[in-house]
Amino acid sequence: MNIWKKGIVLLILLAIGLFGCAPQAEFIKLQDDLSTATRKQNQLQQRIEVVEGYLKDKTTTSQKGQQDIHRIIADLGVKIDQLSTDIQIIQGKLEENNHRISELAQRLDDQAYKIKELSAKIAAADGKPAGASEKAAAPPAPQEKGKTGQNPSDVYNRAYQDYVNGNYDLALTGFQAYLTEFPDATLAPNAQYWIGECFYGKQEYKKAIDALDKVAANYPKSEKISAATLKAGFAYLELKDKTKAKAYLKKVVDQFPNSKEASLAKGKLATIK
Repeated sequence: MNIWKKGIVLLILLAIGLFGCAPQAEFIKLQDDLSTATRKQNQLQQRIEVVEGYLKDKTTTSQKGQQDIHRIIADLGVKIDQLSTDIQIIQGKLEENNHRISELAQRLDDQAYKIKELSAKIAAADGKPAGASEKAAAPPAPQEKGKTGQNPSDVYNRAYQDYVNGNYDLALTGFQAYLTEFPDATLAPNAQYWIGECFYGKQEYKKAIDALDKVAANYPKSEKISAATLKAGFAYLELKDKTKAKAYLKKVVDQFPNSKEASLAKGKLATIK
């Protein structure tokens, strides 16, 4: 492969890597902020309990002394209320960040696949198959076209780009067409997953859950199952069904303990009361 072509691939990989760092760093900072705010809230609550103990003590007979204690309790109560508000804001940001990290992870999976395709095309242009060095050159395997004569990569990429641009209806149509035309394609599980993401983006959470459940049902060996299960758990939370949300999130932790989705599921479970 020519040096400049290798450089293109390396630049793309570097861009993808940097793109993934920011949300994760923000997520860690928010977790630290939440821990700090919660600790301060607990400390204030302990101080209130101590002051209330003094107030109940019969030896505290001075009316002025009791008034001062009441004022201190009131001030501490205001501080606790403010911290509670701060904690709710941080938890909201954490939830939003969870969604962003999950979605970003799935985008990176698709981008990694595109990198492989790009490497194969560059290698083919050089007269070598991807991954070969001294081996004999071989032409890349042609992609099977669908009934409409379209290339599967083109159909998938158009649908995916529509999703990235927020055109969920167009993306839905594209991914559904992809599954109809190429039901056994390598990216069929991904297409099914993104159908669920499209419904989630449209806030049609029940339809999102149905679509995401089909990933495991139709593609039991797919690497997308953990991501689909996690997203379905988030969808149940949007529907205020905490019982099913917890069940789905725990399934991710139990069945995929070493995955990035398991880490996100644990974080979300910790915020559900």
